[in-house]
Amino acid sequence: MMISTDFGVHINPQFVAAMEWVTGPTPKPSGYKALRVTMCTGAVFHIEAAPTNFGADQIEVAILKAHAGGVQ
Repeated sequence: MMISTDFGVHINPQFVAAMEWVTGPTPKPSGYKALRVTMCTGAVFHIEAAPTNFGADQIEVAILKAHAGGVQ
């Protein structure tokens, strides 16, 4: 099962080595929030979640379900 991002990257959950939420400063007071997905190959994807949403929350849930053996 492949998970497609809004920016055209396809992620195979079987090859996800780590996930973490990262935050940082932006010109807006709210800053930004992104899901950092590290693949077994060493590739790293940052999927922005705020201030705009590119589906990071849904991608995290889909990866966690795949690792738990669930079906999306």
